[in-house]
Amino acid sequence: MSKEKKKKESLPRQDWQPHRSLSLLYKIWMVLFSALKIIGGALATVLLIGVVCVFVFMGILGDY
Repeated sequence: MSKEKKKKESLPRQDWQPHRSLSLLYKIWMVLFSALKIIGGALATVLLIGVVCVFVFMGILGDY
């Protein structure tokens, strides 16, 4: 019976509202993290294309 009473007293997770500064910091972090993911993915793609091009060039040059 005490468990039921304790369960009703605690707030559900959806009702919790963080402070404005914490919410703002979270939003800034998510924007920066998203930007870093995009930049990192683009750099990894360019690097991978460069490595493949170097191997193809070395293969063609070595065959010549």
